[in-house]
Formats: sequence, structure tokens, C-alpha cells
Amino acid sequence: MRDAWNNSIPGRLAAFLASIWPESFCFALGQAWQRSREESRILAPFRHLILRSEAREGSSLLAGIMTRWNQWLGSLDHLRTAVHRSLPGRIWAWLYRILSGSRAVGWIFRDGITGLFVLALALYIPLNFFFRDLQPIAALGSVWDELLLAAAFLWLVWMRIDRKTELRARVSTVHGMLTAFLILSLAEMFFVSPYWSIAVPGLRATVQYMLWFFVTVSLIRDEKDFLKIYTLIVLTGVILGLHGIYQYIARVPMPSSWMSSTEQSVRARVFSIFGSPNIMGDFMVMTAPLGAGLFFYLKDWRLKLLSAAAVGIMCVSCLFTMSRGAWIGLALAVLVFIAIAEKRLLIAGIIVGVCALFLPFVWSRVSYLFSDEFWWLSTNGGRISRWMLGISYLYRTNPVFGMGLGMYGGAVAVQNQRLPWVFYTYMDNNYLKIFVEMGWVGIIGLALLFLSVIFTGANICRKVRSDRRERALMAGVFASLIGVMAHLAFENIFEEPYMSAEFWILAGLMVWYGLYRSRKNA
Repeated sequence: MRDAWNNSIPGRLAAFLASIWPESFCFALGQAWQRSREESRILAPFRHLILRSEAREGSSLLAGIMTRWNQWLGSLDHLRTAVHRSLPGRIWAWLYRILSGSRAVGWIFRDGITGLFVLALALYIPLNFFFRDLQPIAALGSVWDELLLAAAFLWLVWMRIDRKTELRARVSTVHGMLTAFLILSLAEMFFVSPYWSIAVPGLRATVQYMLWFFVTVSLIRDEKDFLKIYTLIVLTGVILGLHGIYQYIARVPMPSSWMSSTEQSVRARVFSIFGSPNIMGDFMVMTAPLGAGLFFYLKDWRLKLLSAAAVGIMCVSCLFTMSRGAWIGLALAVLVFIAIAEKRLLIAGIIVGVCALFLPFVWSRVSYLFSDEFWWLSTNGGRISRWMLGISYLYRTNPVFGMGLGMYGGAVAVQNQRLPWVFYTYMDNNYLKIFVEMGWVGIIGLALLFLSVIFTGANICRKVRSDRRERALMAGVFASLIGVMAHLAFENIFEEPYMSAEFWILAGLMVWYGLYRSRKNA
């Protein structure tokens, strides 16, 4: 197979490009950038943060608090004994023995209760679709995720009570920044938001699904759990990607508002189970880099072919969403992945990207950005006008602390219109929404949180750079997160709670694999 590739026209073209790459202007420019980055005084504090982030994790205030918390829970011997001897405890033990020994459902319980939660993390998107759209109990559809999150935290507490050896605290830079942002959001709710009935759902929409980061880092036990979540998320992306391609071939009807009158070459926009092309595109941005990571991680060439096909399916489906924001996120994710995992693919990636740009429907969507109609619509009720309107409301109220959680720019505000002088609408920009609702304090807090994710991810990728397979896995997760962060500047993707949950689950995967995988009893 390798000989066939080497003798083929694409193989010889790739070999030729690889041979001239070290002598090219782009290579020289990259080397110059690398030298300037290493010698830059401006970037020196950030390099220090990346290199020192892991060393501070064990000695931080939050780590000390969590260690003492684990010690206290581990000392509750009387509570552990009482639970095991209680009637509910004995009924549960009996029921669990029956279920785990069953031929029909035993495989689900084979890895214990923790394994069940790990499976729920891996299948979060399909579970959300089932509970919200398929199962007949309407009330359950609106609270299933809160119930699962509460159950996961209760199980984490019980894990620390029901063991004789103390669990070591898992605390990273991201844990600290996320905790700080949660505290800031609570302060905004109590002291800034003018309406308590709006502030509570506003807080829920902003920070509740960030808590999945804590759950993910704490639940994963070993590399088997990590790969289960990683692989099942990719499999979900492939299945939904195939569904999206089917929708495009079948020309599934779409609202006329999704396209402009000048984009005649666009015949459909795919959305799969999400109901929105932008959300569908963002999920493909999440999963395609993960599939690329699997391609380099797997050793079996048949599995490599399957993972390569999976990446192709998800990228094509992302194109069929016609979401320009998702395309930008995917392009950035691809560049990040190549820069970390396999720099030799840079030329090939650029060629594929340029070829995709000249597809009729892609060119139609991109060229529309430079038309008079686009700019007229954007400044007259479109994104730009909504962004400027939101910023004007911010400076009319409280630019430091914002209008209050849930007061503008998202679903909570649109559904709870209290201020008569405000024109309520969606902002289509996660960063500006936080800026308007939480002011300069909130946007700085969010920026520091996302920077902590970026710096920790860079540190992890640097840590595993000597192992090609591990580097590819981490590059996949890191590129996914970067792509989503980019897309958030054009769509408020986190308005859909399951997308926020999926983002923080991926961040938890990255932090666990890079910082805690090798620890014993962690």
C-alpha cells in the first residue's frame, strides 16, 4: 500500500512539496517567527505561565482546599457504614448485583457506576436529543441534564467517602480560573442583576454547564475511560455527519431566511438533529480534529482508513452547513492541529483549503461577504447593528459590571423582556453577550478563563510532543477547543446548553490526559 502511494501522482507531488518546503519562503518566515517568539520580551510572561502552570497546580490555594475536603470526606467512617447498612443501601447493592449479572444489560454496568457516568459523558449529545425530542415525558426533557449533573457530583462525593485511601485533589490552572469566574458570576447575580427571576436563569445559561469540566476531570479513572469518551464523541460526529450529507443530497427544505436572494448556488443547509446549521457546523468543528487525532493515534491501517474517512465525512458535512463561522473555526482548528501534530501536512492542508474555497456554494457564501447587500443587511438589523446596539445599552447602564445576567443578547433576555426602552434580540456573539451582561469585569474574567484553557492546552501539547501518537490525540482536543472559541465570535453557540457542556467535557478530557493520566490514586 505504501509503494502504491509513493508511485502515485498525489504521492509524488507530496514528496516533491516536502523536498522544496525547507527552502521555501513560508518555511523561512516560520523559522523567523519562531526565533522572534522565543526572544520576545512581550511573550516572556506568557511563556512563563505555560511552563510554570503545571508546577503550581499542587501548591495552589484551591488545591489545598480540595485536599482538605477529600480528607474530611474520607474520615466519615460512620456515614459510610450507615449507608451500607441502611435499607436503601442494601436494596441498591442487591439491584446492582442483578443488573451487572444480567446478560441483556450487564455490559452497561460492567465498569461500575463511574463507568455509567463516563458513558453518559461520551454520549451527551445523543442523550440530550433523546430526552428533549424523543421520550414522551416533557418535564424530564427540561431537567434531565440537571439531574445527571447533580447525580454526578453526589457520586463524586460518595467516591471520596466510600474508600479507605484518600483521593488526591485534581486541581489545575483551569480549575482555578473557572472557580473564579463562577464566583464572579454569582456576585453579578446577587449585586448587579436588577431582577432575581431573570438573574437565576441567566446564571444557569452562563455557568451551569461549565461544571461538567470538574465532573469530567474527576470521573475519568484511566486511559480506557479517556479513549471511550474520545472515540464515542467521534463516532457521534460521524453518524451526524452522514445524516447531514444525506440531508444535503435529499435537499431537505430549509427556511428562506437562512439564505439571501443573491446566493443562488446554495441549494440546502444541513442541520441534522440540531435544528440549526450553525450548531451542526460547530459540532463538526469539535469532532473533525478528534477524528484526525485518532488517525495518527491508531496503529491498525484499517482503523486508520476508517478514521480518515470519518474526518472527511465530518469536514464535508461542515461545508454543507454553509455556516461561515463554522468554516472559520474549522480552518483555524485544522491549522492548529497541523502545527502541533504533523507540520509536513501544512502544504497539503493549504491546497485542500484553497480547492474547497472555489467550490461553487463555498465561493458564493464567501464572496457574499464583500457584497453591498451583505453590509447593508449587517448594519440594518444584522449582526453588526445588533453588536453595536448591545454595546450602546451597556454604556447606557453600567459598563463596568454590565446590565446583569440574562438581561440582553440571549434566549433568557428575549423570553423575559422587562426594560421598555430595550430592543431585545440575539447578539450572535458569545463574547459580546458576556460583555453586555457582565461588563468589563465579566469579559476580562471570561478572557482569563479561555486563556487558561489555551495556555494549559499548549503546556500539555508541549509535554507530550516527544510521543507522536499522544501528541496527535492532544492536538485533536486542543484544536477542537480553539475552533469553537473562534466560532463563538460569530455565533453564540453556548445558547444551546449541550454545546457548552460538550466544550467543557472536551476541556476536561484534555486536562485529565495531560496532567493526571500518570498519577496513581488520583
